Amino acid sequence: MEDIIWTYIIKRLTNTETAASRQLLDDWLSSDERHLQQYHEARMLWELTAMVPPETVETDPGRLNLEVTPDLNPVKPVVFWKYGMAATLIGALLFIAFYFFGAGTQNQKDEWVVRKAEAGQVLELRLPDSSRVWLNAETEIRFLKDFTGEKLRLIKLRGEAYFEVKHDSRQPFVVNSGALSTTVYGTSFNVRAYPTESESQVSVNTGKVGVQATGSNTEALMLLPSDQLSYKEGKFTKHKINVADVDSWTMGELIFEQTPMPEVFAMLSRKYKVKIESGNQNYNACKLSARFNKQPLSVVLKTLNISMNISSKQIADTIYLKGGNCM
Repeated sequence: MEDIIWTYIIKRLTNTETAASRQLLDDWLSSDERHLQQYHEARMLWELTAMVPPETVETDPGRLNLEVTPDLNPVKPVVFWKYGMAATLIGALLFIAFYFFGAGTQNQKDEWVVRKAEAGQVLELRLPDSSRVWLNAETEIRFLKDFTGEKLRLIKLRGEAYFEVKHDSRQPFVVNSGALSTTVYGTSFNVRAYPTESESQVSVNTGKVGVQATGSNTEALMLLPSDQLSYKEGKFTKHKINVADVDSWTMGELIFEQTPMPEVFAMLSRKYKVKIESGNQNYNACKLSARFNKQPLSVVLKTLNISMNISSKQIADTIYLKGGNCM
């Protein structure tokens, strides 16, 4: 099975995959988080070896004469060059294959650390490379206990996190967050990718990051400070934001910019550790634009009442909603 998967990976890296091989490789990548890590490591090695696409040689390989021939018909130098490039390519492929299925399997034995911020909590962590990360409520992060000897500093994220990454050009910092893969060398940025939300976002505070769809072989989209990239239903949207807003949630601020109310309710539920019940009422058509700086839940609910005529009643840890003028 490993040989077949390696063939599919080579097809992707050389832009020669078929629809069938693409589907099989995508299925393999999504079946195990370790597979995704192995793919990223293989791709990094591929790029580091500065590979070139293999040339098409017109000579029929089945008719190659490997016997020593007289000097009367010397082989043209260009042929040696072509076969030399082919040998170099094969050697590089063998090296990556050995790493991927040989030495790379050692990574499967490494110890992964799992940390999670519960509802109503913001958690600050220090990673093994001294990078810092803040986890928003109901966010889970996974990383190796030690990055030493790894080709990448790989982070697996479910939820929202703000990163301040220690610079190391020899060991890229990669965040896998469901549909997106974000690569940096040293910068500060925010990734939002809650499994319950249809849209993922990457926002940059300082430095430069590259973002691409997970498992894609397309060129990464580069983001600079104040850039925000949104990904929804296979499409990217890039726009500018206030750079001060990138990490505002780490300081207790809530920002809504024409945010659909179901998403507002989800954010309030996570931040204030409450359940929000709307009964049979549908708030999908409602959107909210507002900012709350370390305000209690009662202030937020009062704003909803004033701006949208949504009334609320709290019993224990559950908020019951009714009414609204945007339905």
